[in-house]
Amino acid sequence: MQGNENKNISNLSSPGKKIGSRLLFHIILGSVVVVVIITAIQLYLHYKQDLQVIKLEQQKIVNIYVPVLAQKLWLVDRREIQMLLEGIHYLPNVEYVSIVDNQGGVQYKVGQLPEENNKVFEHIVYRSYRDKYVPLGVLRVVFTQDHINQQLMANAVTILLSQCFMIFMVSVMIIAIFNPSSWE
Repeated sequence: MQGNENKNISNLSSPGKKIGSRLLFHIILGSVVVVVIITAIQLYLHYKQDLQVIKLEQQKIVNIYVPVLAQKLWLVDRREIQMLLEGIHYLPNVEYVSIVDNQGGVQYKVGQLPEENNKVFEHIVYRSYRDKYVPLGVLRVVFTQDHINQQLMANAVTILLSQCFMIFMVSVMIIAIFNPSSWE
């Protein structure tokens, strides 16, 4: 039994073991670099996709809400104006909605104005009257990026954990392949 242990100890210092250890190290190092690059690319694409959602919401506001809002502002229907602003406020990533009059005063508002991580979208609301455009105010919508950032961090953790698990599994397979004692 003593001779068997000496045989295993001498195998650890053999040239094949050194090559296997170096190969394992370089494969793990290369895998980590590739994982970091791929993760960065995936997160960038997720971020761009989430920003595209905000742009689509802006288009929805202009195409659906602004025409109705212009009519209600023209008629000074305060209850309907407030309901429309509340509807806009319920859209994803919207934190604050207001109507600013032509003098710069806030006439209607819904939500709290976030201090940071926001994107302000403004659109002039006007009404055509006797072949002229009459400005009724400015619709100001503030989108927050907090939800996008939280989702991005969650995606980063998920991607990195799954990739680390994959690296671990590949490392175990390499050790099994280059460890002759595991064949016996």
